[in-house]
Amino acid sequence: MNVRRPDATDLEAVLELMRVTDIAVAGDSDWTASELSATWADLDLTRDAWIFELDGRVAGYADFFAKGARLNGDGYVHPEFRGRGIGSEILRLTEERAREEEQQRGQDSEQRSQHDQLERVAERELPDLKAVVARKPLDAVIGRQEQDAHGESPPEPADDRPARQADDDGG
Repeated sequence: MNVRRPDATDLEAVLELMRVTDIAVAGDSDWTASELSATWADLDLTRDAWIFELDGRVAGYADFFAKGARLNGDGYVHPEFRGRGIGSEILRLTEERAREEEQQRGQDSEQRSQHDQLERVAERELPDLKAVVARKPLDAVIGRQEQDAHGESPPEPADDRPARQADDDGG
């Protein structure tokens, strides 16, 4: 069995496989080239789709979606190639991809948790800085922090213009 990633030249062969499989299973198929093309436009084909070839033919196809909280794998095995391990390989690859997605989501969740924790500390320890950060570019905030560290007062948070020095006449 050869397993590879699909590209645009595979669209018709995969569409035919999906139609034949749907007809064998459900008696009908409503897949169209435009629908499959739109599905592929939403996928990273290099990571989330597979073609399974046997005897030089497209014998199976699978894709994987991670939308919101849902993880979804969809697979097709040509009726002529059933019982030859393609369905098992589809299941193995989509489950492996789902585990990768879960791991990535866990890391993202941990990063969000750390960010939320830092934000709570900032609210508690630096309430005025949060208001400044919300309105100013980061480099402006950092510059103000350095000025404050040298004993100079930063401009009022509501003032988005740089502070001007008074001229020699006092006005």
